[in-house]
Amino acid sequence: MKRQKRVLIVEDDATDTSIMMKAFQAAPAWEVKLATDGEAALDMMGFAGRGKWGGGWRPDVVVLNLRLRLPKLTGDEDRLR
Repeated sequence: MKRQKRVLIVEDDATDTSIMMKAFQAAPAWEVKLATDGEAALDMMGFAGRGKWGGGWRPDVVVLNLRLRLPKLTGDEDRLR
């Protein structure tokens, strides 16, 4: 059996998160995970030391909010890493 496509949603707004989760979960081809800030997303994917992929969960698609309103990594900072 072919594995599901993986999507990581990086979003801190509960309403936006709910809409995106429902959209992806409606299609059984997607395995969906959520991170509420850039730091959590990098940790989930296993980027220990923020330079090398450490074998964590690897998404096929990342939906990234470039305007995260949290005090950790912002979308712009994530793109620069």
